[in-house]
Amino acid sequence: DPKDPRHPLYLGMVQVKAGLDKEAMLSLLRATVLNPDLAPAWGVMGELELRANHLDLALQHLEKARKLEPESLKWRIAQAKVHKRQ
Repeated sequence: DPKDPRHPLYLGMVQVKAGLDKEAMLSLLRATVLNPDLAPAWGVMGELELRANHLDLALQHLEKARKLEPESLKWRIAQAKVHKRQ
């Protein structure tokens, strides 16, 4: 189903594990277009931007993930890493 955001989300997660960061970013972006409330997609995009040292974008994505999942320790730690690097 091309309208199901889980497919590009899961594909993006697999691509991250395989080290295909650009492809993963595109898949995760596609997932957020289909469903803007996918915190895991925003969080992983933030982590990818942090890896690429794009700190402003990383912070934007991680803030969105934290807004959607405020109890998630993973997004809080990633956001702290961005602030530390800044």
